[in-house]
Amino acid sequence: MEKRKNGRHTKSIPAETDNEKQTEARLRELQQTNQALRAEIAELKKADAHIKESENRYRAIFDSMITGIVIVEEDTTISFANTEFENMTGCPRRETEGRKSWKEFVAKEDIGRMLHLHRLLRVDNNAAEKRDEIRLIDSQGNIKNTFLSIDMIPGTKKSVASFLDITERRHAEEA
Repeated sequence: MEKRKNGRHTKSIPAETDNEKQTEARLRELQQTNQALRAEIAELKKADAHIKESENRYRAIFDSMITGIVIVEEDTTISFANTEFENMTGCPRRETEGRKSWKEFVAKEDIGRMLHLHRLLRVDNNAAEKRDEIRLIDSQGNIKNTFLSIDMIPGTKKSVASFLDITERRHAEEA
């Protein structure tokens, strides 16, 4: 469309071109997506904070127990040990967690029975005897008589085992 203005021909330019309309529509879409992503990030940060708080609470409970507690993987590796287990065995967590098998802490005479229990828990949890007395060996080779309580962590192939040191009681009974 041409118009004459002061003797010259000029073209009339529409107020908004199709490209500008598409650009503005895309910009609005991106702004909405950005808002949605910010909201999702905020929710994820809240969830992460909740998980950290829960982990800290769990760790505090776990470490305040008077029994040695470990979480054991299907391959017998200790994935988590509390402070009392560290004290009982004399082996620092950093050397235990993810590196050692529970078999390294059990007296040879008890390993067969414990391996059977380890396997049975994972095959037929209800058929397993979940309380027993076993002997642990600390880093100095000392034998500790313990009362074991063990069970599976639901929905996993991991077990949690708790060891109560009854060595002094055993010695008193034998005296």
